[in-house]
Amino acid sequence: MGDALRIGVSLAADVIPRGTIRRFRVGVFVFHGADTAAVVEPLAVLSVAASLEPAIATALIGESLDAVRTAAGVAVTPAYTLFTAPALDALIIPSGAEVRSPRTNRALYNFVRTQPVECLLVSVNTGGRVDRRGRGWDRPRLADSGRLITAFGERSGADVALHLLRRAGCDRAFVDAVERRFRELQ
Repeated sequence: MGDALRIGVSLAADVIPRGTIRRFRVGVFVFHGADTAAVVEPLAVLSVAASLEPAIATALIGESLDAVRTAAGVAVTPAYTLFTAPALDALIIPSGAEVRSPRTNRALYNFVRTQPVECLLVSVNTGGRVDRRGRGWDRPRLADSGRLITAFGERSGADVALHLLRRAGCDRAFVDAVERRFRELQ
């Protein structure tokens, strides 16, 4: 079974069986002016998941280890830089004007290029209303084309985090339990 785990979790009286999953580490790139919900929602969902499943982990990544303020003024301190980040299974890039600045964009682009092809690249609220051919769409709010995943709209951060759990191999009962617990905490 290698580094895979076969586990079950008890939530109150419910036993939630999960499939075999391996370590799943999700990085969230944080920067000045990042959309607050696009940072906080995925982290909240993934934190709930990690509390139930130790194979799931998150990593806050910034250009430096200095605290940054999201668009709503929430201070976030990265644990890693683009040069010290651990191996990732997925990288979430939230929306925000700074992500499009030439300096940030270049640093982020270079970081993305160093990621293995297996690393999922996820955008949250970053203009996902346009498909590859430039056509707009209203639905789905989440599009998954394999390595590239984009989500937009209300609760898109939570939606994409739940989708990532499914992509990691977590079964439906586990993902549903994480969603219920996340909604209870709101």
